[in-house]
Amino acid sequence: MPLPEKQWVVKAFVILVILVNLVILCLAWADRSWGAFFMAVVWGPIANGVLLLVGLLATVFRKRMGWRTSMIRGLPMALLPIFAISLDVWIIMNMGLSGC
Repeated sequence: MPLPEKQWVVKAFVILVILVNLVILCLAWADRSWGAFFMAVVWGPIANGVLLLVGLLATVFRKRMGWRTSMIRGLPMALLPIFAISLDVWIIMNMGLSGC
């Protein structure tokens, strides 16, 4: 069943956020030291900040293309990367990091 025009953009964005954060968590899991901490406080927020900007720009371009978008549909594109930052930090800090 093909997705309506409005929904495939949001679903593709959610999948992109999940994949990017899984890569960050896998890299942190492989390191479990200062590199994992660096992933939590630097690369995770930077990657999710870029995704946040992409999501907001996509909402603006969707509006300019004439798609009827509401704030409810644009809300996941803004809140999901912010939520992912805090979730990444929480998961990475509970991995049992070592300082060596």
